[in-house]
Amino acid sequence: MTIFLISIIFFSIVGSILRSAFYFEIVPFIMKYVIIFVLMTFGFITLVILFSVLFGKKSTGSEAQSQNYSDAVELNNVEQMKVNDAFRILGLTPNVSYTKVSERYYELTKKINQSKMTEERKKQVLEELNKAFEILTEYYSKNA
Repeated sequence: MTIFLISIIFFSIVGSILRSAFYFEIVPFIMKYVIIFVLMTFGFITLVILFSVLFGKKSTGSEAQSQNYSDAVELNNVEQMKVNDAFRILGLTPNVSYTKVSERYYELTKKINQSKMTEERKKQVLEELNKAFEILTEYYSKNA
């Protein structure tokens, strides 16, 4: 708060001096812009310092631990998104049993193989189903 008050007082004093200097044309034309540039730079630096003091990140001794924890949480969220996508690909809800997942997987692969798709499209869809089934198999093995 004191930095803020000091900067306000400084700018008001400098501003009144410059206004009077500009009014009486004491400062040459080009020097006006140099002084304005210097004052604006000083003001910007003052504001940066002020905001860093007021809203700066407080460092703690356990920053490394919190970073590791946030990395683990982010990894867990990514895995959860993969699992949810795998359920969506198979057309199932996340609360079904593993036997339902495997039944649905074999049912869909049978339908795909019997369909009249191009071979390229069949391969693409089967790869997607296989990936989803692998993700769910891993998910159920971890949570068993």
